[in-house]
Amino acid sequence: MGVGWIVLALGLSGEGGLPLRSMLGISSHVAPDSAAARRELDDEAILGIRWIRRDLPWHRVEPTPEEWRFGSWDELVGAMESRGLGWVPLLAYGNPWAVRAPSWCWPEPDHHFPPSDAADFGEFAFRVAERYGDRVDAFEVWNEPNVAGRFWKDCLWPASRARPGQYVRLLRAAAAGIQRGAPGARVVFAGTYGPDTVVYPGTLRYLAEAYALDPDLGDHYDVMALHPYDRPLAWGPPEVDRPGAPSLTRFVGEVRGILARWGDAQKPIWITEHGFPSYRPGGVGELNQARFLTRSLLLAASLRIERYFVYTYEDGERADTQETSFGLVGPPETGHRPKASRRALATLLDVAGATAFWADLTDSLALGSGARVLEFRGSGRRVRAGWAWGREAPREARLPWAQGTRVLEVSMEGRERRARSVGAEGELPVWLSASPKYWVSEGHGEGR
Repeated sequence: MGVGWIVLALGLSGEGGLPLRSMLGISSHVAPDSAAARRELDDEAILGIRWIRRDLPWHRVEPTPEEWRFGSWDELVGAMESRGLGWVPLLAYGNPWAVRAPSWCWPEPDHHFPPSDAADFGEFAFRVAERYGDRVDAFEVWNEPNVAGRFWKDCLWPASRARPGQYVRLLRAAAAGIQRGAPGARVVFAGTYGPDTVVYPGTLRYLAEAYALDPDLGDHYDVMALHPYDRPLAWGPPEVDRPGAPSLTRFVGEVRGILARWGDAQKPIWITEHGFPSYRPGGVGELNQARFLTRSLLLAASLRIERYFVYTYEDGERADTQETSFGLVGPPETGHRPKASRRALATLLDVAGATAFWADLTDSLALGSGARVLEFRGSGRRVRAGWAWGREAPREARLPWAQGTRVLEVSMEGRERRARSVGAEGELPVWLSASPKYWVSEGHGEGR
């Protein structure tokens, strides 16, 4: 067993996990100060979302040196707070005036070039932290810096290179600015895109190189963020290992292995973006989007992920591409039609939102590969969530419970709810399918 799997194996059962509701966030493009923003925030509050990850663009906040424009962002933060939503500011990206480069390498103003002097970004981070530090608890520094040519550009653009050393310098400057402006606030390492590509390194290569360049990297951040997307146009279930695209469990375990090798095994991990496009062809369809998101969140809880942010709330215009179909609701022209994924998350939070991960029952039920049953407890409620995939779906399982226990069986989207009673054999026979189901009983003490 490698270091990553040793670390992963610790704490997989027992009390102390976070309630599912406290984990769940949305990585959103919600516009500041608009009717659309108010509608979205209202719906997210109704849904039970706890966190909003929203970028704070440096080039808009400081369009010229020392000209600060926070007004519309103040209104957005107030709107979130009034609905009980917490904000995780994403400090992104560069700023045209902060890049000193020959004109030939920069054909037009672009805010995805990192600043020539990291101290300029550090000052931006300080100003943001100073203004909002008493209202937020963490600041994420940049987004997907390993995605060269899109979110991290250089003079070879569009054939840019990922440069972990440059990001490390930026992170150090930002961390110093954040601590100066909001002592005690947490610094979040930029969420990195998971899979390797022929153009840029995936998360594992990027983090390994960043640590090799700065063995004290862990001194400059408090939380590691990940974006465990699948490969474009080849989306698969989150439980399945495929070439170049590890399962969510293996991916998190390998990241923890890297952190452990550098003495940072105890760093919390957030998933600050994750989702599945519903557009077909190229995506997974609306039903599988709901299935995979629900299963990913349940798995993330079992892996002790501290926060999990779904990407994203709303489909883009027409939702007719992979990139524009990650939303929980359709685009404006559909009247923001709730998709199956929104209904599935609403059901999960209604049934299990107040519970925390307790144990993985898969091995004790002798289910083998291709199926999962997890138990969650909290607020006097016991919830078991189960599903199967691939050739193992559907399949039967027998959940142990005390004789006579009343159990409510709930479908993924909440449309089917059936009261059942455990018989004399002390087992509840159930069918596991690709759509997770929940079995709920009130009280922890009874039974097995």
